[in-house]
Amino acid sequence: MLRPPVPDDADAIYRGYATDPEVTRWVIWTPHASIDETHAFLATFIATCRQEQSYPWVITLAQDGTLIGAMHLRLHPPRAELGFNIARSYWNRGLGTEAAEAVLAFGIALPGIERVQAVCHVANQASARVLEKAGMECEGTLRRYMVFPNLGPHAQDVHLYALLAASPSGSQGHPPGLRPHGAGAALRRVTVRRVTPADGIAPPRSRSGGQSNTGSSIVFLGSLGE
Repeated sequence: MLRPPVPDDADAIYRGYATDPEVTRWVIWTPHASIDETHAFLATFIATCRQEQSYPWVITLAQDGTLIGAMHLRLHPPRAELGFNIARSYWNRGLGTEAAEAVLAFGIALPGIERVQAVCHVANQASARVLEKAGMECEGTLRRYMVFPNLGPHAQDVHLYALLAASPSGSQGHPPGLRPHGAGAALRRVTVRRVTPADGIAPPRSRSGGQSNTGSSIVFLGSLGE
């Protein structure tokens, strides 16, 4: 299940992946030194997303709500940019791919968005597999494009991945969510929709009892963790 983040998620993020050097090796921030750093990071992240055209989610298991990672979609029409983190204990289970498929379907269907793209370090084979299995296509390598502070001070090479919306003429691109890859097709296992009051699922509440209001809709990922 994907839902908007709330301040009370800080402890799960800190203990789950924000301090893990294997997870943070490929990101543009350093491992958190304390829970206070995670609280500050999350507060800034939520506030920034309220101001920008941006959709943040945390990834939780359907059966018990355990937080296992995060997804972020930032809009820069006509493109959107995807980023994600998954706790190491949940690697190699297909959960990141399923979450990415859901976010890609959501993003490519947004008005004015013609492509959803993502970058990953050229040596980050695990993330590359997630993006490819989710239906994205590698468009090439960007040389000395991004600094990964956990790898050193110099800019590193990254692969650029993208999923394209169908073109108006139908001559290029692919219908949203139907770009072929491997032996299957993207979105073969997930249903993506906005949660309505009829579902009986409310936005998460903080310990103070107030309702979360991050400015992003909930996306329901029915099969995650089942």
